[in-house]
Amino acid sequence: MSRGTSLRGPVREGAVHLTSATESAPQFRAVSPTQTQMTPEGRDGRKQRRLGLMPAQAGYNFPMIVREAPAEKMTAKELGQLRAELRKADSATKRIEAELTDAVVNHGNHSDQARAKQTAWDSSVARANIFRRRVADAEQGQNGRPKSVVQATVHEPQTVQDAVANADFPPRLICFHEDCKGREWGTESAMRMAHRPHAEMVQKREAHVYVYLSDAPADPADPEGPRIGYIAPIGRDGTTVQTTAAPAEEYSGVEERMAAQDARIAELTAALENLTKKPAKQG
Repeated sequence: MSRGTSLRGPVREGAVHLTSATESAPQFRAVSPTQTQMTPEGRDGRKQRRLGLMPAQAGYNFPMIVREAPAEKMTAKELGQLRAELRKADSATKRIEAELTDAVVNHGNHSDQARAKQTAWDSSVARANIFRRRVADAEQGQNGRPKSVVQATVHEPQTVQDAVANADFPPRLICFHEDCKGREWGTESAMRMAHRPHAEMVQKREAHVYVYLSDAPADPADPEGPRIGYIAPIGRDGTTVQTTAAPAEEYSGVEERMAAQDARIAELTAALENLTKKPAKQG
C-alpha cells in the first residue's frame, strides 16, 4: 500500500469504522506516512516543505493499522503483576551475579562457593527469561494481530470533546516520523523533550508530524463500535486539545461542589426543624 497519499488534502471528517455490527472493536495503531506537509507560498512564489516538529492538520487523512481484538485480553492489573514478577526476577539475577563475582574473586573460579553461585545464577536467569517471554506474549496479545490498514481522518478537537475528556480512554500523543515509531507520550511537553531541537531537525531535513490518538468509542452508547482515532492538537479555528478538555474538567468539579452544598443544606434544614419543633405536652 502506498504511503505517499495521506497528506494531499482535506477530506470529510468521520469516525474510523473498524468493525461490523457483530465484531468486537479492534485495536489500532498509527502507520508512518510520508512527511510532505507544505507551508504557504514563499517570497519566490513556490511552496516549501515544512520541517521540524508540527501538529497534524484537522481534516487530513493518515494511514492506520487495524488490529484484531485479542480473544483473551489480560487486564491491566494482571499485566502489571506479571511485569512486577519480571522486575523481581531480574533484581534477583543481578544480586546473585554480584555474589558469584565475589565468590570467584575470594575463593577461585572452581571453588565450591563459586559453583553453587553459578548454579543459582543459571536458575535465576532461566526464571527471569520465563517471565520475560510471558510478558512479551501478553503485550502482543494486548495489541492483537494486524488486520488491515485504513485511511483515518484527523478530527477537530471541538467535535470530539467527550473523547478528549474521556478518563477511561485518555488520548495520547504519537509522532509519525520513522524514528519515533512505536512511541507514545501522555503530554506535549514530554513529547517535545523526547525530540531533538528544532534547528537540528531542520538541518537534518526532518519533518515530525504529531497527533493525538484516542481509543474512545465514537458513540458512547455503542462501546463496541467505531473508535475516534486521530485528533488534531490544534483545530482550524485555533481550538486546542487542552482547551477542549478544560470545560469538562471544570464542569465535573462544579457537580461535586453542588452535591456537597445540597448535602449541607439538608443538614441545616433538619437542624432547623429540630429547633423549631414544639416540645411534647406532658400529661
